[in-house]
Amino acid sequence: MFSHVRLIAALGALCLPATPAFADPPPHAPAHGYRANQAQAAARIDYHHYYYDRGYDRRNFRYHEQVCRTRPAGGLSLGAVLGGGVLLDVRAGGGWMTECDRAQFSHAAYYVADHRRPYYWHNPQTRVRGAMRPGRSYRSRGQECVRVISESYGPHRRYESAEIEMCRDRRGSRWRVTGEWGR
Repeated sequence: MFSHVRLIAALGALCLPATPAFADPPPHAPAHGYRANQAQAAARIDYHHYYYDRGYDRRNFRYHEQVCRTRPAGGLSLGAVLGGGVLLDVRAGGGWMTECDRAQFSHAAYYVADHRRPYYWHNPQTRVRGAMRPGRSYRSRGQECVRVISESYGPHRRYESAEIEMCRDRRGSRWRVTGEWGR
């Protein structure tokens, strides 16, 4: 009888799942798993938490170097030629964005207005990133208009969001900013 109890207890112990060990790996362990995850977490605290919450860390960000080049004599930047208009006259970055960052921002806004698709931009020199997506589109005073929702992320958890209203000019060839709202 006693051997039957032992046998049942042994079989029961085999059926129970093993409990994980809640301990840090030894210092000589290879750098994968726990330590690699900790290094990733340490590397990502540079941007505002919205950047990670919204999954932007898994997006393909674009950078157009020619957008950032100096302005030619006519006063328009190459970014204006690529984007279809002049640099947006918006308060992007609240003073922490460079002219190149603002040029990337402008190019992205024109792209979103033209194509009605999200656009993710970055500047590898300053590590500033942005996400733009189309809001609602409508007609105002006979002109095609669209709202562009922007989020800008800078190092040291800098964050700014805005909604930009852009309408085509009377000929319908260029976009212009007709309103801006901070959020």
